[in-house]
Amino acid sequence: MEHSADWIAPTLFVGSMILSENPFAVSLAIEIIKQYVVDFFKDSPSAPTVRMDVIFESTAAKQCRKLSYSGPAEGLSELSNIVKEMSKANDN
Repeated sequence: MEHSADWIAPTLFVGSMILSENPFAVSLAIEIIKQYVVDFFKDSPSAPTVRMDVIFESTAAKQCRKLSYSGPAEGLSELSNIVKEMSKANDN
């Protein structure tokens, strides 16, 4: 019998104002989600698969970009770095 653990996170919307005023807020939100998933599945026989979408709004470019993630909870930490890089790319 196979056991799997999937957790589908709510979509996280990141406005450009959030990144410009408090870039740490995105990292903190993603880290809290990661810790929740790790704690929730700590007794699970298999590592959970997390699915999460991050919508990044760029006011300067007047567009939104969607970043989708599917993988282990530990990989969520990289999402904040990717969002920051998307922000820098839109500033240029």
